Amino acid sequence: MILDIALAGILFAVAALFGVRRAALTVILMRPSCDAGFSWANDLLHQSMKTGAAINLLVIGLAVIVLVHVPRVFLSPPLLAWGGFLLAALMSLVHGPDPASGTRLLLTLTTYARLQSSFAHPNIFAFFIISVIALILFLMRSTLVRLTRMRRRMLYTHTVLLLILLLFTKTRSAWIGMTVILIGYALFIDRRWYAFTIVPPAALLIPGITDRVADLSTGNVDVGFQQLNSLAWREVLWENTLQWMADNPSILLGHGLDLYQSYLPLFFPREIGTAPHNTFLQIYFEMGLIGLAAFLAIFVVLFAQLYRGCTHDRAGAIVLAILCIGYLTVSYADNLLDYLNFEWFFWFVLGTVMAWIRLRTGAPIGVDARVGATTASAHRRER
Repeated sequence: MILDIALAGILFAVAALFGVRRAALTVILMRPSCDAGFSWANDLLHQSMKTGAAINLLVIGLAVIVLVHVPRVFLSPPLLAWGGFLLAALMSLVHGPDPASGTRLLLTLTTYARLQSSFAHPNIFAFFIISVIALILFLMRSTLVRLTRMRRRMLYTHTVLLLILLLFTKTRSAWIGMTVILIGYALFIDRRWYAFTIVPPAALLIPGITDRVADLSTGNVDVGFQQLNSLAWREVLWENTLQWMADNPSILLGHGLDLYQSYLPLFFPREIGTAPHNTFLQIYFEMGLIGLAAFLAIFVVLFAQLYRGCTHDRAGAIVLAILCIGYLTVSYADNLLDYLNFEWFFWFVLGTVMAWIRLRTGAPIGVDARVGATTASAHRRER
């Protein structure tokens, strides 16, 4: 509790001295690196309320202050889409038999990253790397940014290092997502990047990577006490989940936010406390068709906004669209909603680009049209 009060005091001091937006930006930039420290502090001080949850509440509070000062931001299409998804999550929370269990996930959703560094799991680090590489591709191709030749070379070098780190995380779904992004980038923007498609075959020469891929060739049959590989295990888990949902239908609102693990012993007793490892299935199970439709609507809005941005920055908009496709791809086999570090970075990047698109294609939300036009023309003169 003492640590929470101290952190809250620091953030409010930053907000008072430098403004609410700068305080929120400070948290967004620093929060993904704090998981290890928060875990240590919680264990040391035996806190009942997790420090990370307290920071999430503070960020929500800062966001509310911003919305009060600029109420027209509510009219932003991406924010409206997110509002629908959060409303579906809230309905699922109230509809479920244990509303308190879903509060943490609801607050986490409201705020939206061996080789794990400050990340709680290598998978989170892997998806974070994917987003950073996509951001680098955006910076190198967007008309919004001008980079010197030296900076471009540094970013290319950094991209290669990130790809190596991505391999060593051994996160296969992240490898697939990264491959989708690189192929899409090479197909629509720069064909020279097809050279990177040799990375996956070459990586098979690395012993650890070879073992990770070869693991999928065994343990594919659920018989007796045979150990299933991770993909086959997921497929059995998904099949059992869908069968139980068919026998116990709750189609519209699902079975309650963040309650999947509570129901797991009813249809998958071999595993206790595991997540569904499928973001779409998790949303469908917990929030029903309403939640799943609201979640997909967010991306429909994003693609529509990026399509508008193609008029002014075709390459940059395509890069972000490919990143969204990569996100949806890895959502098929992982628990992305629980990866706060990655989610904050992903949505912060997209939110920044969406704001820029509104600036370039018309008056930004919450700002006088005359000011928006003046700012846009100033950007054009800088080019």
